[in-house]
Amino acid sequence: MDERVVSREEWGAIQVRLLFLAAELAAYEVLGERAKEFLEAFYKKATKSWLRIMEREYGIRPKRAKTALEALDNYIGVGIAGWLFRSRADFDLEDLGDRVRVKVHRCPFVKHCLDMLENPPLVGPSGFELKMGKELLTCPRIGCFRAAVEELTDLECRYELRNLDPPRVCEGDIIIVGRKGQASGRGLSGGFL
Repeated sequence: MDERVVSREEWGAIQVRLLFLAAELAAYEVLGERAKEFLEAFYKKATKSWLRIMEREYGIRPKRAKTALEALDNYIGVGIAGWLFRSRADFDLEDLGDRVRVKVHRCPFVKHCLDMLENPPLVGPSGFELKMGKELLTCPRIGCFRAAVEELTDLECRYELRNLDPPRVCEGDIIIVGRKGQASGRGLSGGFL
């Protein structure tokens, strides 16, 4: 047996990795191509719950925002205070009018994504393949960023992955589809950002 012992910090990271991996693999197994819908709801509940814990137990409260970019900045601030993120430099945020482009340079989910890329559950009855179906792949980090925008604004949005290249950089767009109660399902050109 190897003499190495897993540290407490590593064990916490392993637990999170296992939870996300099991949720994603089970979602694809049971729901197939509809797994992304479930996982977006999962990320939304995780984000809302985390924000509630930060506020209730630690007094760390994000400010409401008028724009997606402002909401992400507020969420990142809470994430740094709550040790979810190390630095704002881990992210590039770019306002593109109807969307915010997010580049993630350092992410705690890298090993999860590598697990998914090495053993993708993404070839199913419909013939979906990783390279052909990037729109169906999920990203815990960008998925939680989308959820944070919805939690901290009156905007509804969706997200699309643009580039998945862990551990170097992952990139996606958080696309504004409307205001709560008025979503159209398409990006807006009115510049809500």
